[in-house]
Amino acid sequence: MEYKAQMDDIAKAVEFTHNPNSSEVVLERSGVYEKTAISRGATYYQMPQSQWEIVSKQSSRAWKINKAFLKQQIRAGKTFLLASDPLTAGGYYFQKEIKFISRYVTYQLI
Repeated sequence: MEYKAQMDDIAKAVEFTHNPNSSEVVLERSGVYEKTAISRGATYYQMPQSQWEIVSKQSSRAWKINKAFLKQQIRAGKTFLLASDPLTAGGYYFQKEIKFISRYVTYQLI
């Protein structure tokens, strides 16, 4: 059962990845990172609101999908760009993302 759930999380991460062929990935605290990523042609993760409403009720599941996305981008050797300052931006998932990626890659503040 755990393997199936893990594979589903990976599939969801792929499904909600936009501009997957870019060499850059944009992360930011709030929902405006999509605009930054689109303007740069960068990769970003965006789950439709209807899916988010379902998944966010299970915080651990939401994070597992998000983490699967981050792992995919790390494996692809992408440059991580932050459109929010991680020292001042706050945001539960944004802070988790920063903590996670910091173990594997460096990032640039844009």
